[in-house]
Amino acid sequence: DPREVLIRLYINKIGPDYAKDAKFCRIIASLDKDLINNIPTQYRSFISKVTKEAGKDYDSMLKQVKKKAGTQNAYFEEKPYTIFLDGELKLVTMLCTYEKQKPVYTSVIFDYDFEKRSVNSIELYKDWVPESIEIEKLPAEEADALVKTLYTDNSEAHNQTVTGTNARLSEQYKKAEELGNKYGINIWFADLTPDGALFSKDTRASDRGLVSMTLKYIEKVLSLYPEDYFDQLLFENYSAVAICLYTGWFEERFPESLYINGKNYLMFYVDTDIISVQGYKGGNTVCKMFPDATPMEAELICDIWRATEKVISLRNRHYEKPPLTDSDWTAKNYKGFEYLDSEDGDKIEKYAKKTKMQYFICNEALIDSKNDRILTYEYMMLLALTGKDPGGLSKECLAKIVELENAIRQVFDTAAWPGSTSWESAVSLIDPG
Repeated sequence: DPREVLIRLYINKIGPDYAKDAKFCRIIASLDKDLINNIPTQYRSFISKVTKEAGKDYDSMLKQVKKKAGTQNAYFEEKPYTIFLDGELKLVTMLCTYEKQKPVYTSVIFDYDFEKRSVNSIELYKDWVPESIEIEKLPAEEADALVKTLYTDNSEAHNQTVTGTNARLSEQYKKAEELGNKYGINIWFADLTPDGALFSKDTRASDRGLVSMTLKYIEKVLSLYPEDYFDQLLFENYSAVAICLYTGWFEERFPESLYINGKNYLMFYVDTDIISVQGYKGGNTVCKMFPDATPMEAELICDIWRATEKVISLRNRHYEKPPLTDSDWTAKNYKGFEYLDSEDGDKIEKYAKKTKMQYFICNEALIDSKNDRILTYEYMMLLALTGKDPGGLSKECLAKIVELENAIRQVFDTAAWPGSTSWESAVSLIDPG
């Protein structure tokens, strides 16, 4: 595990207190991302500006990198991201050049003077992508036996004692302990929030009224799930689950995992000031179908599916015949349909007019299969949350909901679950139009 390698290097070179180093924890948390996270720095506002694919700073940066690389026929394949190397802040990106009219992709790390807006030096890494590791596909029985060994024991999280220093939040601490022990989740707010969990301490949720209200909504969502549901999200990479309350602007770069205090947390971030579903195209559209649901509940439900689907995809690597594959899902659409693969609102609206929309919860489900699943799941769980069917669900969309139900049943150990889960009971009452 590259995280363990970095931790050992930190201990050997700096000392044992790696878990208290917020910047280091950020780097560790970023390692399961498709792209490196933006790391908070004193230059953060500039980095946000300069790494956009427009403007004189970006153009100047690209021009300087091309000059030092010895080519003029090149461009940044990805916008630059911040990275710490040997304690120094640098930028990293992918540079695309051409050789005999064929694109060649090279990783480039460059030392950038943020005050002078100049590239001091660059390092190029050609052929840096390691060979992929082939994971053996196994028959169901063998794969089941293997994946059972890849889960983390979460019993400690069901025996928490939550104490805080803010006397005004005593009742909220008790509620966090109650919910945490029931569902095996760490709930962070105010002084319970560890360093490194948020970009700034100023965004810690400390208002008693907002924290109390947020915990109420969190409890409503968690009550939809069997008590061991979140235990079973701790697959391979994760060792604990945490819900972190915050206040302030929504951050696209909140990590899905966070290595802190010796554990790699599967993270759920909940905004106490939320006014709309954030981070999911169409999430707010589906939420509005259920007047009794709040954006906070809807967004947390979407986050839970994101984590659930990640576990499904990790498990699927081991199975000859895995559940809920993209091909299985796409087969639920009509013959010849292709997802738009674009988030452009105008394009989505035009595409919806010529698409058989009875196969989709809402227009934004046309973006791609992943977004389609998120919105279908959100609808299913908001139906369970509110107990009210907004009506008009087509038999085609119901078939997709059943596909999600079956996949969850196949992936999770349901021995301790009720005969019918909250969502299965709610879906059984739907009369498709």
